[in-house]
Amino acid sequence: MIAVAPYPFLRLSVFFMAGIVAYLHLPSVFQYSKLFVLVLGIAYLLLYFFARIAKELVLGIVAFLFVFFGGAWICERNTPILDVRHFSHFAQDATAYIGVIDDEIVAKPRSSSTYMRVKAIHKQGKWLETNGKVLVYFPARTSDANLKYGDYFLIKGKPQEVECPKNPGEFDFKKHLSFKGIYHRHFLYQGQWAWLKNEPPSLLWKYAFIYREIFSRFLRNAMGNNQEFAVASMLILGIRQSLDTELLEAYSAAGAIHVLAVSGMHVGLIFSLLQSLLGILRKNRKLAHLYYALAFLAIWFFGAITAFSPSVLRAVVMCSVVLIGEWVGKKGNLYNTLGFTAFILLFFSPYMILNVGFQLSFMAVLGIVFFQPKIASLLQPKWKLAKWTWDITTISMAAQLTTFPLVLFYFHQFPIYFLVANLWVIWASSLILYVGILFFAVSFWPTCQMLFGLILKNAVAGLNASMYYVLHLPGSVVSTLSFDTWEIVTLYL
Repeated sequence: MIAVAPYPFLRLSVFFMAGIVAYLHLPSVFQYSKLFVLVLGIAYLLLYFFARIAKELVLGIVAFLFVFFGGAWICERNTPILDVRHFSHFAQDATAYIGVIDDEIVAKPRSSSTYMRVKAIHKQGKWLETNGKVLVYFPARTSDANLKYGDYFLIKGKPQEVECPKNPGEFDFKKHLSFKGIYHRHFLYQGQWAWLKNEPPSLLWKYAFIYREIFSRFLRNAMGNNQEFAVASMLILGIRQSLDTELLEAYSAAGAIHVLAVSGMHVGLIFSLLQSLLGILRKNRKLAHLYYALAFLAIWFFGAITAFSPSVLRAVVMCSVVLIGEWVGKKGNLYNTLGFTAFILLFFSPYMILNVGFQLSFMAVLGIVFFQPKIASLLQPKWKLAKWTWDITTISMAAQLTTFPLVLFYFHQFPIYFLVANLWVIWASSLILYVGILFFAVSFWPTCQMLFGLILKNAVAGLNASMYYVLHLPGSVVSTLSFDTWEIVTLYL
């Protein structure tokens, strides 16, 4: 068990998360959280400045209650449907609406989907300014090249509320979307929309999506439109692609499904690469500022290119905190850094706590920080290769110790060969990421681009083949495991 007393930000984040979770389960009970925050804030200030005899215990209780109700209040404020201007409050008699594409376009064989922000809704002969998002499906014949971030459309009809699951045990898509602040979707048909203009809501996302598309095109041209390209674009750029069901099953059976999405591990690899390439600058007092500035910009650029998934965002913020600490000459504590990162992310996006990637990412880092040194101390290999292998093994074991209850809860299975498989997967995915960076670096040179593209394609093909091999091993995965929330909590305790 981790003693949280020496780590103030870890304590704050725990109480803040508790407030968020409490609101999510009992929203009506915590609808007056704002009032509690105000009262507790005033009480803390009065006790601190005027009640000198107030014990630290009393101040601590008031402070943590303030943070707890603060979490509930922040969660309430970030619930879109509670906004009086949410389009759902005006949609009953609506005949049309204006929406802007506010996310990347996901192209599939039958349709192209994206999230739209509803800017205005037409009702009873007049336009009403609104907000809120809707999941929109364009028909398959609509080319995703004609759909761009920032496109405004006039759309006939109105969004429909997402239905509840109709069968027991069915995936609750309604709840899944509600965690993203989305409660409606709209299936469009040809002739139901008209393009108005292109005005991206954010220049950052505009250029992030442009570069994602450019890099994706480079990969497709060099590798072809196949499963190797799909895996490479998911692993390097974080672009969602359609994979064969058997290939997905293979990665899942090997306990390596995490490599099919850019994660904190990838940010860590980028950070390590930057330290190796730019480390010489850090040793020079005059050039050290350049090192920190370049490293800071590089990890945030990578995060933007990969669309800032929760696990990537966690890693980017953590690396930034470490960099800034080193820059100003302050050595931080990893538990405090982790707690501070969680607090910052949830302050701006409290519903992120329900994201599986967010939960797995933080639990994996917590396991690595707490368990890995203890496991690693059991052996002290002298050979460099043996030491590297042992370090990778202990990191994988430590991460699995704190994430396997969540894996059981969400995926209802346990990969038997995950420890051995991840030794290869971590090495292979690192190689693929680094080769991918080289591929993009020489993309202006056609000969080198094709060479590195071929290396990348074969590396991904080898990784895929190894996953198929694990899948067909006897007893590769234990399936049909079912655990409820309290059983998972018991496992952690």
